[in-house]
Amino acid sequence: MKNKLRKMLSLVLAVVIAMSAISVNTLAATRMNIANGSNQKLYVDWYGYSYNFNGRLNTSTYGQIIKLNVGSSTGQVAYCIQSSKDAWTGDYTAQDYYDDLSRAQKLNLKHALIYGYQGTTNYGYNADTERIATQIVIWNICDGWFNNFAESTAVGIFTEGMSSSMATNVKACYNKIKEQMLSHTTIPSYAVGKKDTPTKQKMTTNSDGTFTITLTDSKNVSKYYDWQTAIKKYSYLSIITDTEGKLVIKSTKPIPSGSAITLTAKRNCSKYQNNIVDVAPMYMISGSGSQTSATFVQDYDPSEAKIAIYSDSLGTAQIKKVWQHNNDNSSTKADNSDIYFTVKNSSGVAVKATGSAGSYTYSASGSVSQFKLNSSNTFLVKSLPAGTYTVSEYGKNSDGSIPYYTRTSGASKTVTVTAGGTGTVTYAV
Repeated sequence: MKNKLRKMLSLVLAVVIAMSAISVNTLAATRMNIANGSNQKLYVDWYGYSYNFNGRLNTSTYGQIIKLNVGSSTGQVAYCIQSSKDAWTGDYTAQDYYDDLSRAQKLNLKHALIYGYQGTTNYGYNADTERIATQIVIWNICDGWFNNFAESTAVGIFTEGMSSSMATNVKACYNKIKEQMLSHTTIPSYAVGKKDTPTKQKMTTNSDGTFTITLTDSKNVSKYYDWQTAIKKYSYLSIITDTEGKLVIKSTKPIPSGSAITLTAKRNCSKYQNNIVDVAPMYMISGSGSQTSATFVQDYDPSEAKIAIYSDSLGTAQIKKVWQHNNDNSSTKADNSDIYFTVKNSSGVAVKATGSAGSYTYSASGSVSQFKLNSSNTFLVKSLPAGTYTVSEYGKNSDGSIPYYTRTSGASKTVTVTAGGTGTVTYAV
């Protein structure tokens, strides 16, 4: 950017301004005119760092690194995107210049605003260093020097007027911003992008009746996605581990394969930032003098990752009771109110469920562990993971015997539950 104030005010300026996140429901860029007003005035200041390409990279661009704000000298941070055009060339207006950028350049501009300096430091340097690094990123994007063979030369020219320590810090910050920009759309290796359909992944059944799945991310970006919000509407799901390379999800209830849950997480943080915005709106200010004309551009395109999970194959256990009073010594007969049953999995852990007499549904967080018969002397436990279970009958006496009733065989039996099937065991003792 040329370093004469009288020229600055007559430049056709193209400026991008980082703003806070807003809610937008469209992926297409939209424009709206902003009413003229003093709060749109552009404020210009200069750092003491000059640059001169002097024919290098086939350009004679020269100038001084600038500091731009809108509204006041300490207002909204702004960045120039047209460093080499003077007003009298008449080639472009600011909007025309932005429109002539490629889709990739516009996307990179958005990512530069997400990860560049927006008024808060993120990379361990002072505000001026991070702001200058962001400005150089933006100039390189718009001049076609970003992330290619010309980039190193361009960065060197922009920083050659700085002290050695300042240039070192600006270059290091530039590389960190670039690293974040290029990884913005990187999704975990265990997931797919928002336009793809995820393959169902099976959870492991634990000895306590819960289910977990461990997802390993070779790209080490897992924790930058908001899986906590993704599971929020499923009260039985929880996040056990959430690191760069691993995500562990737990379920307290089974999830049938036919009803696999798809979870979608948006990227909401990064290696250097605890929070990033999904939206990178931009003002493009054009004109001369007080800069009274402005255009607003917004583009909503968050990075998303999707997974689909389900648990082991499920079946049903059916327990029947046939009362035999032939051996009773009392005229008072025992009935269903005098007994209950427990069910344990192959690890000896008691099955828990929700429901009431006769009809139960397995749930590791359920409150029922003593099962009662219905009026037909039967109860079902549905949605059990396939496997072998031990069913035990207890009477309400303190020693587990049934009042007024004599058993003639053991009180425990096994039942095998198959996927999609019903395993049945009958008590006729």
